[in-house]
Order: sequence, then structure tokens, then C-alpha cells
Amino acid sequence: MIILNVAVPVPLRQSFSYTHTEKVPEGTRVSVSFGTRKLVGIVVDCSEASYDVKIDELKAINEVLDTTPLLPDELLTLAKWLSDYYHFPIGETFTSLLPAWMRQERTSVELLGLIASKHLRLTSDGESALANNTKLRDTQRNVLKQLEKAQSREALLKSHSAATIKGLKKKGWVEEFDSIPNEGTSVPQTVSCKPTANIEQGVAIGAMSASLERFSISLLEGVTGSGKTEVYLQVIEQVLSKGKQVLILIPEIGLTPQTVERFKQRFNCNIGVLNSSVTSRKRMHIWLQAKLGHLPIVIGTRSAVFTPFYDLGMIVIDEEHDDALKQQDSLRYHARDVAAVRAKKYNIPLLLGSATPSLETLNNALNGRFKHLKLMQRAASAQRVSQHILDIKHQSIEGGLSDTVIQHMKVHLEQGNQVLLFLNRRGYSPILMCHDCGYVEVCSRCERPMTWHKKTRTMQCHQCETQRPVTNRCGQCQQGNLVADGVGTEQLESVVNRLFPNDRAIRIDRDNTRTKNAFNDLYEEVRSGNAKILIGTQMLAKGHHFPDVTLVVLIDVDGGLFSMDARAQEKLAQLVTQISGRAGRASKKGEMILQTHHPEHPMLQELINNGYGHVARLLLAERRALNSPPFYAQGLVRAESSDANLCLSVLANVKQGVDNDEGFITIGPMPALVEKRLNRYRFILVFRASSRRLLHTALHRAVWLLGSDKQAKKCRWSVDVDAIDFT
Repeated sequence: MIILNVAVPVPLRQSFSYTHTEKVPEGTRVSVSFGTRKLVGIVVDCSEASYDVKIDELKAINEVLDTTPLLPDELLTLAKWLSDYYHFPIGETFTSLLPAWMRQERTSVELLGLIASKHLRLTSDGESALANNTKLRDTQRNVLKQLEKAQSREALLKSHSAATIKGLKKKGWVEEFDSIPNEGTSVPQTVSCKPTANIEQGVAIGAMSASLERFSISLLEGVTGSGKTEVYLQVIEQVLSKGKQVLILIPEIGLTPQTVERFKQRFNCNIGVLNSSVTSRKRMHIWLQAKLGHLPIVIGTRSAVFTPFYDLGMIVIDEEHDDALKQQDSLRYHARDVAAVRAKKYNIPLLLGSATPSLETLNNALNGRFKHLKLMQRAASAQRVSQHILDIKHQSIEGGLSDTVIQHMKVHLEQGNQVLLFLNRRGYSPILMCHDCGYVEVCSRCERPMTWHKKTRTMQCHQCETQRPVTNRCGQCQQGNLVADGVGTEQLESVVNRLFPNDRAIRIDRDNTRTKNAFNDLYEEVRSGNAKILIGTQMLAKGHHFPDVTLVVLIDVDGGLFSMDARAQEKLAQLVTQISGRAGRASKKGEMILQTHHPEHPMLQELINNGYGHVARLLLAERRALNSPPFYAQGLVRAESSDANLCLSVLANVKQGVDNDEGFITIGPMPALVEKRLNRYRFILVFRASSRRLLHTALHRAVWLLGSDKQAKKCRWSVDVDAIDFT
């Protein structure tokens, strides 16, 4: 009898033992009974039964689902590392790695059928008809001769009609079957019309070319519009020429269309696209195609980092600084760190690109752990953007726009250019207030002001998405004198439409890009030049190439200057630099205006006069003095409950039970930045240590304490290693 240790998708930090009559390879999916449920688990270990194991007390597995393990060894090893590093249950770790269809009771034969193509071949009757020179029309004879060797239906339809094929099938001379492709990669054809790299790009390409056969991590720090993508393309071309595959990670789904377009223009090959808009079936199809080696390039958002490959040759992460690369629930991994682990396992290069690298990545580059490649000049004829800080004190403000900005907009629009207005606040107004009693409508589940969405006549909580209709009277004094306080993108759009009736304005935010292809449609309208004024949130802040945008305006800079977020200044510096890069990307000169009530703020002055690189180094010095990341390793434990005192008590017990070694500190317990959400209070306990070894020792102890604490079972708790915020 064989003992199988199976990782089951339950929130318990262990695998479970089952019996089977024969050995099952690790990484194989099996169907097991768990309590009253049937679940799909992954075999993580296999051994013969020993005398000290009570076989009679173990359940037998129900079914082995895979003839050979669908999960390759590399992903099996990765899952174990993820579970250990992020202190997350092993069964639920596999759930995060696998496409939804692989978590169901489908056999590997059924799953591989997803990528099977329809092929045609001769039957024995067809062979006889052809050999005996049966009366055949020329078209029929040609098809039968062509099918002496089986061919795909798609290839045959290029030279013969569907009606002819249907007729031969009806006679029983031809039959259709599913053909699953063999493993192996092919070298894609490269389109020859590639631009010549400039000197800086050539140096970066040469440096990357020298390390294509070994593990390395390189930071490509390039100012916006410097041609980082061209460097990616020319290095990737070399990788593909060796018959290897490439994974490209991007932070936002909004960047997918233009990224895929650039790669399709350069490489004549199939490209797999993985993001939240891809169906479960399509995701599984891409997963299997990449595993078999039939997708030379896969482009996707953070979860694409778990895609298996037949022969991976390089990983590229664009906009590596972006917070969207960090998963904020369930398995709280950072795609950049997972990519580094995979690159080391495959012994291949990892290339990180950004105009505003994260402080963690920049520190590694400055210390020599990463190669530091720089592009300091804008590519082609693009000129440096002129940046201005606009003091809006004492200025008339209409819908967030000062008189000075309105005049600048008129000048740029009259010249036939486009204008981008950035405001990271959707809705019409963040507050709807009673002018008589001062009452503000708040979300009962989160205790935060609700945002007024005028178009849908609703009040919405942007924390939990609760919606309720807007009433014409105050909920407290019943008077009808309600006023909007603050500006959102919806209000900004209405003001712009009134001020510039002859220039089409479009708004690109989460509210009007929910439907399928909505973002792509708006993006094409901008690229075509039909829209002259762009109003957007974070979705427009990075990566997009709009050659006719010559003016960018940040409507509200002050919110980032005085935020409670410990990384607020880093995020603001990145945002300002990234959004300025949307202007003047072609031959036209670009201009950026920052509206603020605090023009003298040191961070703004440093950023405008000396650039992001200088600000980042000042912030690193500050972090070092405060024993903050990246100089101290950081993790935290979150606790959530409808009882705030319970959260505080549970975290206080953890703090008391963790050894306070030298080089290790705890901060808290304290409320999270979002203290209440969905009727649950949220508290955190922050761990900081001078080494990762100390941090993980403390977190292991914390997990053990929480698992053995009866009080902790009454609340929801989680561990966040390398946490990037305290929400």
C-alpha cells in the first residue's frame, strides 16, 4: 500500500495522507474525499506505508486525474517555496497557481482536448476509393490524395471548399479526429522593419545580450519616452531566435492592447494574452499551449507569472514599480519577486523596466546586486517635457480647473493637439453634504463618506462597492439643500464639456470601462484623434503612447503630499514622473502643470528641479535612518472582525508571544489605514527585522500562536510578507 501526501484546497497549513494501490508522481492531480466534500488535490509526496502508520484510519483517493503530471516539477517546487515564504496554506497556494479548469474534476485527457485541433484523414473505404480509381470528381480526388497524410481541417480549407469535405465525410471516405500537438518550440519569423537603436539603447541591448545564457537581474531605468520597449524587443528577438520562450509581465490590463500590438508588429508568431478579461477556458488553453512550447511569447498581468513553459528563456517586467504587481488578498505574492525565483530556477535573465523604479529595486541596483542600465534621453525627436508648479491660491477654480490651466488648454487645443487631465478620484463628488446641518452620507458598513455618482444617481462606497439611490433631502434634517464638496472625474468631464463644447472630451476610469472592449474602444478613439481632451485616473498614468498629447495637468497634487500612507511621497513622485511622460512623446514639445496650494513643498521642488532619481535617493536615505524597507525586512499580520477589541486582543497576544531579538521590532497593534470595511474592523501588527531570517522566524512563531489561540479562531487573520501598504 502506498501513502500519498496530498495538498487539498482548504485553509489549513498542512497536507493530508491518503492511500493508493500504486505510486503516483508528485504534481499529479487526484480526486479525494475531504469530510463530506470531494476535492481536487495535488500529490506533494509519495512513499510506501510503514509500520507506524495506521492504514485503516486513512481514506483511499477516489481517482487519479492525470496520466502524467500536468504540473511540471518547476511549478511544484515554486508552490512549496511560495507556501513557505508567504506563510500560506499549501493547498490554497496550488489553487492560486492553477487555472480554474484544473481545479475541477476533469481528467488530463479532457483538459488536453482543449488545445486539440481538428484533423482529417482517409478511412479504409477512402483508401480503396482512391486506389481503385472509383469515379471521382477532380476536386474529390485532389482532397483524397492530399489526405494520404493526415492534415488539419484549417489547412485543408485553404485550398478546398467545406462542401467538398462534407461530401467526402458523408460517403465515409474521410473522417475527422482531434490531434493534440507534440511538445517543442519553433523559431518565429521576425519582421525586418525594426528601428536602429541609439547609443544608449545599443549599450543596454549589448549588456543584456551578454547575459542571455545565465541568471541575472537587470534594471533598465529609462526616462519616459526613452525607448525601453525597443530594448525589450531587440533582446527578445535574440531569445526567440534560439527557440526559447519569453514571458512579459505588465501591471495593468489597460496596457495590454498597445503592448500586444507592438509585439505583433515585430514578431510573426502566436502570442498568449493573460489578464482578468480572459475566460477560464481560454486561460487554460494558453496555460497548456505555453507548457507544450507552442506559444513563443506570453504577455500578462501578475498571475501570468505562474504560467508553465516548455523552454523559458527570459522574463521581462515592464513598469516594475507598480503596486498592481503585488497581490493584496489570498496569497499575497509580489510578481516581481516570484519572477526572480523562477528566473534563478531556469538560469535565465530577468529584465525590470521603469522610468521610476521602486526604492527596493533601485537600492539593489545601486548596491550592485542588479545590473543598472540607463536610458537618460528621449528616443527619436521627442523633447524633454517642461514642468511647472502652479500655485492656485487666490485663483478662481471651476470644477477643479484654475483660470491659468483653462487658458493653457485653449492654446494647446487651438494648435490641434490633445490635452490630458489627471484626477485620481472617480465619481461626481467625493462628498454630498447638507448645507443646513453639515450631515454627510456615510457607508454603514465602512464608516466612510460615500461618493456621489451623478450620472447613475447613486451614492457609492468605493471601499465595499455598496450603492444606494440619491435622495433629494438630507438623511438627518430632511432639508433639501444638498451640495457637492470636492471634484471627481465625472464632474470634471461635465465642466470641460461646457467650457470646450467644440472639442470632444472622453473620460477613462473604472466607471466607464467595465464592459468588455470598452477600454480598447476609448483607447482607439484617443489614438485616432477624435477625442481632444482626455480625463482619466490611474489607468492613464503609465505606459500609454499618445503622440498628440502636448499638455498634461495634475488637478490635485496636494492629496499625495499629506497622505497617511508611509509610501505616499514615493508614489506621488512616481505618479508625477509617469504622468508627465504622457506629453510630448513624438516630435511635439510637451508641457506639464501641477496644480497645488503648496508650491513651496520640498518634495515638489526637488522633483521638478532634480528629477525622480534624486528624490528616490533622498527617500532611500530617509528609509535607512528610520530602519524601514528596503533596509529592514517587513511583514505584518492583519486581523479582521466585527469586534474591534477581539482584533486588538489577538494581535496583542501575538506581540507578547514573539521573541524580541536584537535587530527585530514590532509596531502596533494599530488600526489599518482602512479601519473598517464590510462591517469588519481591521487591525495590523507590523514586524520589522534586520534580516529576512529573523523576520521569517518571528512570522513562523506568529502563525503558530494564531493557530493555537482559540480567540484567533473567532476572527479572520492573514500574513503579508513584504507588505507595501497598511490598508
